[in-house]
Amino acid sequence: MPRERNLLDPFCGTGNTCMAARLMKRPSTGIEKDPKYVDIANARIKALHHHVQHDEWKREAETAGK
Repeated sequence: MPRERNLLDPFCGTGNTCMAARLMKRPSTGIEKDPKYVDIANARIKALHHHVQHDEWKREAETAGK
């Protein structure tokens, strides 16, 4: 499947599939009807997004310094 295609998880739960998609640099959409799990998934994906952005920035800074 081409990387630009959106990955759809219709039963998102705590967001594992969307997190894996983020790590693979793929767009994703998660659907979950239970608000408790939506909150958990949002928090986990937000934390992962911050971590991945920090790692990418750090790698770019290290590469620029060489």
